[in-house]
Parts: sequence; C-alpha cells; structure tokens
Amino acid sequence: MKITELCLRRPVIATALSALLFISGLFSLGQLPVGLYPTVDADAISVSAWYPGASAELMDGRVTSEVLSAVSGVEDVSYVTSNSETGHSEVVLNLRLGSDTQKALTNIMERVNAISRFPADMDPPQILRKEPDRAPDFALTFTSDAMQSAQVSDYLTRVVKPRLEALNGVGSVEILGSEYAMRIWLDPQRMERYGVTAVDVSASLKSENTQLNAGVLRESNQRFQLMPHTGLSTVSDFSRLPIVTAAGTPPVRLGDVARVELGGSQPQVKSVFNGKPATVVFIHWQRGSNPLLVGEELRRTLDELKPNFPYDLKANLLIDSSEYISGAVHEVFLTILLTCAAVTLAIFFGTGTLRAVSIPVVAIPLSLVSVCLLIWLCGFSINTLTLLAMVLATGLVVDDAIIVLDVALHRMREGDSPWQATLKGGREIASSLVTMTLTLAIAYLPLAFIGGIVGKLFSEFAVTLAGAVIISGVLALTLTPVMCARLLSQNHQQSRMVIRVENLFVVLRRRYERCLVKVLRTGNIPLWIWAATLVGGVTLFLMLPHELAPKEDQGSLMVIAEGPSAMDSSYLEQQAPALEAIYHSFAEISNFNYVLGVPNDNQLLSFARLTDWSQRQRSAMELQPELQSKLATIPALQSVAILPSSLPGVGGLPFQFVLKHEDKDYTKLDALSNAMLRRMRTSGLFLFVTKDLKYDAPQIALQLDREQLAQSGIASSDVGYTLNLAYANTKLQPFTYEGRTYDVILGLDKSSQSAMKTLLDLQVRSTNGSLSRLGSFMTPQNQVVPASLKTFQKQASVTLQGVLMPGVGQSQAAEFSRQILADFKARGVSYDLAGETRQSEEEGQRLLITFAIALIGIYCLLTLQLTSHWDPLIVLFGSIPFSVFGALLALLWFGMPLDLFTQVGMLTLVGLISKQGILMVHTANALSERGVTNIWFAITRASASRLRAIILTSLTMVLGALPLLFASGPAAESRFELGLVIVAGMLLGSFLTLFLLPSLYLFVHRNRMEPRL
Repeated sequence: MKITELCLRRPVIATALSALLFISGLFSLGQLPVGLYPTVDADAISVSAWYPGASAELMDGRVTSEVLSAVSGVEDVSYVTSNSETGHSEVVLNLRLGSDTQKALTNIMERVNAISRFPADMDPPQILRKEPDRAPDFALTFTSDAMQSAQVSDYLTRVVKPRLEALNGVGSVEILGSEYAMRIWLDPQRMERYGVTAVDVSASLKSENTQLNAGVLRESNQRFQLMPHTGLSTVSDFSRLPIVTAAGTPPVRLGDVARVELGGSQPQVKSVFNGKPATVVFIHWQRGSNPLLVGEELRRTLDELKPNFPYDLKANLLIDSSEYISGAVHEVFLTILLTCAAVTLAIFFGTGTLRAVSIPVVAIPLSLVSVCLLIWLCGFSINTLTLLAMVLATGLVVDDAIIVLDVALHRMREGDSPWQATLKGGREIASSLVTMTLTLAIAYLPLAFIGGIVGKLFSEFAVTLAGAVIISGVLALTLTPVMCARLLSQNHQQSRMVIRVENLFVVLRRRYERCLVKVLRTGNIPLWIWAATLVGGVTLFLMLPHELAPKEDQGSLMVIAEGPSAMDSSYLEQQAPALEAIYHSFAEISNFNYVLGVPNDNQLLSFARLTDWSQRQRSAMELQPELQSKLATIPALQSVAILPSSLPGVGGLPFQFVLKHEDKDYTKLDALSNAMLRRMRTSGLFLFVTKDLKYDAPQIALQLDREQLAQSGIASSDVGYTLNLAYANTKLQPFTYEGRTYDVILGLDKSSQSAMKTLLDLQVRSTNGSLSRLGSFMTPQNQVVPASLKTFQKQASVTLQGVLMPGVGQSQAAEFSRQILADFKARGVSYDLAGETRQSEEEGQRLLITFAIALIGIYCLLTLQLTSHWDPLIVLFGSIPFSVFGALLALLWFGMPLDLFTQVGMLTLVGLISKQGILMVHTANALSERGVTNIWFAITRASASRLRAIILTSLTMVLGALPLLFASGPAAESRFELGLVIVAGMLLGSFLTLFLLPSLYLFVHRNRMEPRL
C-alpha cells in the first residue's frame, strides 16, 4: 500500500501522526467524566392525584379513567400503567428510550389540564418526570436520642436538604420522615356536648387562618407595606380560635372540642437504623453527572455539617453507590494493566527478542490513549463498558502489528533486508489488514444504531472498541513498518532465544500440516463435525436461560415487606424485631435500616449494607436465597429480598408477567391469578412470587336514606364532607412557623377512629341549624374489596411478579407463565410483560438483529476484498460457528445465562475469529493466482504459512481476556462472563478453524479439485 511505502521512505510522517494521536488522546482523557454505565434516558411521565378518603373504585372511575382517556395517543409511549387506591391515583406513561421527554411532558400536561370532570374539591394532579423505580444512589440515616422524629425531619428540611440539593450533580433529595404539622384531633363527645360539627371547625379554620396581601399605605410621600397577622402560627393561637359564638355566652373555642398539637404530618412513617429510631434521606444523582465527584462532595459536606448538628444528632452513610463505582473502575484499570503484561509475554513467546516485542506492544498505549479523543468527541464517558472495551482492545490492537511483524520476519528468513522485507510484506498483506480491521469495526458498529437499552449501553463500548481497532490498523500501516525497518536486523535473527522460537514454530508448522492433510483425507467427516457444531450451537442457544444482565454484587440487599391491606405501620412495627433478628444472624451485614409505612401504610422498605467485598466470603447473590428463606419464617409479612438492578433504567421486581382482561373483570383476574400463583410457587422456578391484586381490604359501604336526608334538610354532600373531615386526615390552609409553611391536618382523635359507634354518632348540621346523627339516616354494610385497582394499556390488570431462582432465566420463567395461561384457556384474558422481563425479551430480539446486520456487513466487505460470493461464506461459516459453540458450551458448564454481556462477547468473537479465516482464505487465493493449481496444496500451504500469525493473535486475545476470569470485587460478575465467552470461544474456535475451514474450502472449490497430495 502506498501509505506504507511513503512512511518507510519518510518515517517522520508516521512518528508525527502517532504523536499527534497520542497527545490529543491524553488531553481528552483528562476531560472525560467517570461513571458506572453510560447514561440511559429511561424516562416515564407520572400523573398523580390525591383525593383523601376516596375509595379505590371511586379513584378509578372519577380520576384514573379520565386521565387514561386524555393521554391516549401520546407519541413515543411504550406502555401505560395505572394504579388506583384509597385516596390516590397514579397513571404512568413509560416512554421509549431516546424519546423527547420534554415534548411528551408538555403534551401530557396540556391534555390533563384540559380535563373538566375531576371531583370539584380535588386538587389538580401533579405531572412529573420520573425514572423507573430503583434503589437510591445514596442513603443517609440520622439518629438522635434527644430529638423527636418531626424535629429531626424539620432540621433536615431547613438546614441539610438545601446544602445537599446545592451540590453539583445531585438530582433529588427525599426525606423519609414526618415533618411538622398542626394536628387537630377532634373529640366526638366534646363536639356533641358543645353542639359543634366537623364542618363548623373546618369553616372557622378556613376563614380565620389566612394569609392575605393587604397592600400598601402611602403617607407623607412614604410607602408602608401592610402586614395584618390574620393567620395562626402557634398551638395557642389555634386552641383559642372561636368556633361557635352566641350572644350572652362564652365562645366555643377549638381547644374545647379538640386536642391541638404541633406533631408529625405522617406519624405512620417510622424509620429505624440498627435498631434505633432514625430519619432516612434518599439521594439520587443527576444523569450525566460524575458519581465519584458527587460522592466526594457529599461526604465533604456531611463532615462540614456534623459539628453544627443540634443535640446528639448523628449521621450515617448507609448506601454509597460511588464506592461501588470507584471499586469497579479501579478493578477494570487493574485488569487493563494485567492484560498488557499478559499480551507482552505472549508476543515475546512468539518472537524471542525484546526489539521485536516492542514493535506490536507500542500499539497498546498509542491505541488506548488515542481512542480517548474519539470518546470525548462523541460525548461519552469513562465507565465500566468503555474500560471493558479497552481490556478487549488490548489483545486486539496488537494483532495487525503482529501480522506485519510476522510477514517481515518471514521475508528476512528468505534473505531480504529488514527494509525490503517490510516493504514487500506490507504490499502482500495490506489489503488483508484493511479488511480485518474493517471486519472488526463492522461487527461492533451496529450496536451503536440499534436503539433500546442495548444501543444506549453498548454504543460507547462499540465505538471505543471499533475506534481502538481502526487506530491500530492505521498504526499497522504507518508506524509498525517503520519500526520493523529500523529495529529488526539480521543479527537479532541469530540470537539463541530467536533460534529456539523459530525452531518451535517450524516443528509446529510441520506437525500441523501433516495433521491437516490427514483430516482432509477423511472425506466428509470434517463437514459432519461442522454440521454437528452448527446444530449444537443452535441447541445450546435455545437451552440456556436468557437474562437481561448478570446479577451483580453491589454491596447491599433490599427487602420489601407487606402486611395485610387492612393493617397499618403499627402492625409492621410489631413484626420488626423478627426482621432485626434475621439481619443480626448474618455476619456479612454491617448496617441495616427499615422504613415503616413506605410506600404504603401496610408496607416496609429496608436496606442492608454488606461488609466490604474483601472482608466476606459470600457474595450478595449467595446471601439472597438464604435471606429470602429466613424472611419466609415471618408469617405475618410477605417479604422479598431483592438484589438492586445492575443496569440503569431498570427497577421493580425482576420478573413481571401481566394478565389483562378486556372487560375490566377484576374478580376473574383474581381467580385466574390465584390459580397461576399456585402453579408458579410449586414450579421450582421462583424464589419468591406474588401478585398485586388482593381482595383483602375491608370496606364499610354506607347506604344513605335520601328521603330522610331531604326531610331533615341535609345534603348528601354535607354527609360526605363530614366523613372526609373526620377520617381522611384532611389538609386545610397551611400555617407559617419559624419562616416555613406547614400543613394543618384535621381529623378525629386516634382513639375514636376505630369505633363504628363514633362514626354513627357524628353530627351534621341541617339548613335550619339543627343537628342530626349520621346513624339516623345511614346504614353500614361490611365488604371486602381490592386494596388497589390497576390497569395495563388501559385494560384491567394483575401483575404476577417475583424473584427467580438462581440459574433460571427470564425467558424460561416467561415461557412457563405463558404455558400456564394457555392451560387455563381463560376467555377475554391476554398477557403482557413489564419491567426487566419486557426489556429482556425486547433486547434479545435487538441483539439477534445486530448479529444479522454484522454478518451481512462482514459478508459484503469480504465479497469486495475476495472478489467472490462463496469465499466470504467460507470465512464466516468456517470459523464463527466454532467460536460461538465454544462460548455457549462454557456458559452451560459454568451455569451462566445468555445476557447482554455474554451476547456482546459473542459478537466480539464474530470479528475476532473471522480474521483467522480471512488470513487463510486470502493466502490460499493468492497462491492460486500465482499459478498453484492444486487446491489441496494451496489451502494446506496457506494454512501452514499463517499458523504463526494465527497462534499469536489468538494467544494475545486469550491472554488479554484471561484476567477477566479472575475478576473480583465490584462488577466482577459481568467481567467474568465477558472473559469466559472470549477465552472459551477463541480457544475452541481457533483450534477447529485451523482444521475444519480448509475442509469447507475444499468442499466449496471441489469443482476445480485436482488429485490429492
């Protein structure tokens, strides 16, 4: 190639180009952000509405259905879910990856704001951008023996939260605690004694607790802002508030009929840290931020705040994801160093001289540093995937230089000078080098364009690896020939080490050639082996479990526990000691916390932090089944132990199978889901499985005697409002306390809320001012209803969700669930997938498409280079099936699933192993063009002459990936899977390619076959 000859004649061109690439890459490296994974815009839009006291059925009919109708047809929505429960409705529109979130948010806001059929007294819905449910990036716990929970929450809200929110890279700060609120606990007996109703109290509070803008007083050319103190701010102010006044009698004040206190807004939410009451703060970082810097700033800010904490307040960092990321990045950097050392040893083994070793090895730092310029220009980051790409690139970037070096050494053995040997060798293999480089690039680049989470995650991996390989190809055509011409000499060919290496490869070449001839003389047996390998690969692909991603040990476990729907956090509090005892039974758990009443009153959310990876023998994946079995010993709670998802944009329970009914028949869905659950729990596929539709919520239907109401002059709306004020913890106009605004919450005293007699004795005022008991025109009727009503794609739904047994894949569990559903033959019922299960199926299809595109692209490139339609098929089918079969066999042996990492590893094998086929077929064709008419001689001589290059390139790749098999610490699981696929695929693939590809070559070219050798 002319560029090689130009560089040989003018070496300064090669050195200047290499220096420019290296310096540019070094500058770019300092500008790159650091993260665990590339940024994934997995967005959803949430429409949430609160209507205190309303039943799930009312919320579904009056709120959820209206929102679903309004948002129907919004662009870029993958699927829509909804949840209607007591007092709350939420509709979630899950957007497609890469969609314009702001455009969708604006569209949804316009549609929801146009709805006119919401209940008149309901606050407008909140429309927010949200990410899929996932564990917090940081979790802080604050404990104090001297401060009450509301005091701690108030201090955190006033002082700590603003400081944390101001940190660069912090996205959200959520305090799981009960902030201050003016609690007004009505006493029914005292209200009856004084003739006061709940509506009277509400009306008085609304009229007297106001903050009004009184305007400006102008006098003598001066302006005075008027500030009337019309609001209430202290317990005393509220207690003295007149409720009923009458001439000649003292007024009835709020303190006469209610207990007023400055308490907590959510007394049902209680947090515990290592057995002590605590307040928990969850922190999420912003997308695109540097987690390591965020973690460093967070710890520094906490150290600054701690000396000024009031009383005995203490802060603990329970979850710190930046530690996991820092450890993962550090481990991959170490892997790169080990890989460089292993590759260098492999090259030394193949050349026997340090001068020769330096020629290909110099491509490693040049390629890896130079590709940072491409990473920076593309707006990517340094993360575990780009670093893994560099690990693999370490074994790849030397391949082209090794081939140039091997050809130059071969020419020198025939008597050429180093300069002449390099020039002739460069002309001989230049086109093959270009083809092999482009082959690898084509194998990866489709990953950058297929979309989905695969495209979002692995586009940076693909561009990094392809970029490094292309840079190494450029160096092989420019710098490597110059180094060969300058560093190689005839004297070095005579060294003892070189002679030993040369003799070794001479022996290997002769023995290989004899074995190859014997294999070729066995007739169609090699073809039968090829066919068996092909069939075996397809069989293994279908047999292996399919997952979205490997389970990673992130140093923590999450537990979600749920009590019966009728129970509240006090019930959970009674079961908490059993949970604490379970945590204490694990030596690997260093700290734990749990929050009662989150996300619902009958639920508990807990995190257990594990000791450092170096201080324990068992991984989080090994601890999870044992923790789950112990949680099952708490019969009062339905608990599940979860490994936090290792991928961004993925949340919720790992397995989610959705049943939908076209006629909104929840009773039929309940019966069907119960039957399916029984089958699933005895299948051995699930560590834990449950459903989100449960008919266990007691409800009291209150039948009104409307004729009696009319005769008494009482409107039914007054009855409903009275009940709302008494039992719904109604929020009235807020009040100001020490410069901040807090809620005023009205309701019956807790001791009165549990008595039916109290409800029936509540009084309501008629139009003529007289009082009547609710029981005089109301009949209670007990019912059992679902605690929540859910929809999926606007159809009534129930989700069967859970955690899979170790070794069970998403595809296996989903197929089992489909089969169960088919067995029941339920009319009007269909199914769908959600969460990680849905993504696993979608991404698996995308990866198959990527494989197909890569194969077609490589075929087209080889067709141009080999000027044949059949020879590219020989290259592809004579090498790829063997390496893929080896990788699948290793996965089966080690019990590993097919997931994103293993399948991307197989895509890597496509480009790697194809290079060997290209060398063999191109050399055989070149011999034929030189007049070698015996096809047997051409393919055997070509294979033998390229044996050294094939062994060295395979050895460097295997040794380069070998450190991945000994990965430990954070993110070790994904590195091990990738390394296993590369090592096993290259070992078996290279061996079988050396013997079976020539057989395939002879079979295809049998029409010009001459007598055997």
